[in-house]
Amino acid sequence: MSKVVEKVYPIVEKFAKECNVEVMDIEYAKKNNGYNLTIYISKDGGINIEDCVKLHKLIDGPLDEADPTNGENYILNVSSWSVGKVLRTDKEFDKAIGRKVEVKLYESVDGSKSFDGVLRNYSSEGIKVQLADGKEYEFTKSQVASIILVFEDEGEENAK
Repeated sequence: MSKVVEKVYPIVEKFAKECNVEVMDIEYAKKNNGYNLTIYISKDGGINIEDCVKLHKLIDGPLDEADPTNGENYILNVSSWSVGKVLRTDKEFDKAIGRKVEVKLYESVDGSKSFDGVLRNYSSEGIKVQLADGKEYEFTKSQVASIILVFEDEGEENAK
């Protein structure tokens, strides 16, 4: 966890509770438009734009006062934790168990570097994914380049 995220997390967490949302991840990264501080949030029933706007307004001033970037300019984003998000935190993995993910590997396994399936388990050692055909794969963390939450059609059978 970066020093910026360490400073930001307690501030954001306090206001997230007031908004009845859960902080899933905080990312501080350089993008093409400069540094971005992105807060990913979730709640039962889903996040809407009003949730994002409300939290953004509540944390903007306190973050300016705390100056977590030591004067470095950044763009503050509050976003729904959703499809397309690379899973990074334990909280994200917990919430993604039983949901469809895409696992990208550094090296091929059984001729493929990408596996789509349902996340069945994860631990500090690795993950287990079940493919649509029922076949299960276990990957160590050192094999995995990224794990991304993917869209599930309502017509697809949800194997939760």
